[in-house]
Amino acid sequence: MNKWLVDDWVNECALKPIKYFTPTAIEKDTGISLEEVFERLMELVNDNKLELYWRIVCPVCFRQLYIYKSTDRIPRYIDCVECGKQQVTEDMIFPLFSISNEYREHIKSLKKTFNTLVYARLLQCSKTNQS
Repeated sequence: MNKWLVDDWVNECALKPIKYFTPTAIEKDTGISLEEVFERLMELVNDNKLELYWRIVCPVCFRQLYIYKSTDRIPRYIDCVECGKQQVTEDMIFPLFSISNEYREHIKSLKKTFNTLVYARLLQCSKTNQS
């Protein structure tokens, strides 16, 4: 299922020092439609596995200007170092996602447990083969 591929991508991301990611990154890596990716990411937000942020991009130079946790905090005007004062419009606002600290720790502990179990199994197999 496509949602499992999205979950796998997110879980792999949780093991890396990635602060934010975009739905388009998952779309490119998995080939799943942007609509399906976004829908699944929003489900993960509702499950508190991910956090949703909003990135403001300059419409002239495409430089990332600011990241906000809530659309309520986005001002009407924003300053770009390159292009000056810009009125914020909907086409300048893009979703960003971040893995919640709690979920990141959960995934890391699962990986650690899995690695411990695999190592123990390999030791057991090694001892059996030596006999």
